[in-house]
Amino acid sequence: MYAQYASIIIIALSALLNPYLLPLIGAPTSVCPNDFVHAGNNVCLIQINQNANYCNAHKICEQEGLRRQLRLFIPARHSSRMYSTFSNLEFAYTSWSATLNRSSNLRAGWRVGDPGYADLVTNDNDQSINWADTEPNVAEQAVALYKWARVFDEYQAAIQATSVICEISSHPTGRKVERFQANWPHKLASFFATGKHTCGCFNNIMASTLLQCASHCKKRAECRSLYFQETTKQCLLSLYVDSLLPPAFSSTTYRWARFGRPEW
Repeated sequence: MYAQYASIIIIALSALLNPYLLPLIGAPTSVCPNDFVHAGNNVCLIQINQNANYCNAHKICEQEGLRRQLRLFIPARHSSRMYSTFSNLEFAYTSWSATLNRSSNLRAGWRVGDPGYADLVTNDNDQSINWADTEPNVAEQAVALYKWARVFDEYQAAIQATSVICEISSHPTGRKVERFQANWPHKLASFFATGKHTCGCFNNIMASTLLQCASHCKKRAECRSLYFQETTKQCLLSLYVDSLLPPAFSSTTYRWARFGRPEW
């Protein structure tokens, strides 16, 4: 029943309806704000010494950003600067994720949580991630984290971070018109993760229509994609990183619709 929707255009009537939609100010130019460290090339990082699981680590950056009127995120593209800037790191998540698809070549298919780079994905010959020897080696959905000086892939729930590193984004939010697209970034063979391990960070809410579900995603700056189930009216917002649905949702016989957020 969703075949007629190749894409959904969401128009924000007023950014003042929700603080998440306000254009964020104070992004880095040449000098970082107080408490942030300049990691080179106008990259500003902050270390928050707090233990956190994967989703809570992302949430810590989001909430710290709101408190400071900044947009903060866990780095991927600049994740190599995490350890070079904070040499006391033990375990710290990056936002490199392989939660949307897995390839037979485990170096391929890694996506980022950096705002403005929704279409960035690694290929078979990727050298951009500082993998430890024999890594990556997780065949199912996985995330990447620093263990001391090198990057490892792990199941999302396998390890607690000992600190959280956040980067300032200068990518604007609150565009009045935004496209949500089916089969983006590509057509998926299944909407459900394989295996028994949880993956992704989801906000599970109710919505009367697909359009209302998309509107909820639009109002949440960190929403990467949405899943909507017409019969049950479930609306699942994939936050921080784009992800397949956890395996637990595969037990239903109802059909889901999925729309990505290519302009995120």
